[in-house]
Amino acid sequence: MAAPVAVIDLENFPADLEKLAAAAAGQGCFRIVKHGMRPSLEAEMKAVTRSLFEIPAEVKLLNINERIDNGSYVPPTKMGRFFESFSIYDAASLADVHAFCSILQVSEYQRCGVLCFTFLLLPAEILCECVAELYGVMMNVAGKVAESLGLNGYSFEEWACGARLHLYNFKEEEDIGSIGLPGHTDSNFLTLVIEDDSVGGLEIMNANKDFVAIDPVPGAFLVFVGDAAKDKDIHCHDDKPAEMDM
Repeated sequence: MAAPVAVIDLENFPADLEKLAAAAAGQGCFRIVKHGMRPSLEAEMKAVTRSLFEIPAEVKLLNINERIDNGSYVPPTKMGRFFESFSIYDAASLADVHAFCSILQVSEYQRCGVLCFTFLLLPAEILCECVAELYGVMMNVAGKVAESLGLNGYSFEEWACGARLHLYNFKEEEDIGSIGLPGHTDSNFLTLVIEDDSVGGLEIMNANKDFVAIDPVPGAFLVFVGDAAKDKDIHCHDDKPAEMDM
């Protein structure tokens, strides 16, 4: 049975503030609706993501970095053989988004090819527009979570906000039920997740220490509250801000 997750209407504040505070302090995650992201742009971003992972393996492997948050490609490994990922270090930086496009080293022929046409007709434009909108959503949510913690007016402008694109390669019937990534908590402040509407498998730990499924909800984004948000002295850490991811 799927776990119930609080739904927060971003247009219904301050009425939903108490519900947000309870979800953040309790279950540690919630869904947001009426977030302002256009459905058409969300669909384009998902198409971009799929096409990125279809780039030849030898090209993706040129972009491996030991640290995922430096903006690079993480291939499947023995520890996570179903998982691979791309990342953009700073979602607020137009230069970082363009650098992410450039580092993939896609040829002009591939830019016009059928395989990657969704990503490569306007790669930087699509990514920049989508990442910019998501960054705005993240700042809105972060501000409301901070308010729920009693930190009214706290600014997140100096915080790092990365964008990550994940793929779980469950291709064979025998792969079903395997673990994509080990259980973990996020050390950052918030993680905003745009799920694939037709693919489940995400699980959270409930109060009884059992893992329970979270079913995807079309049009809603899932937000996880990280360890940094649970730090009561967060307002004292301006010298070394924590991070957010989306």
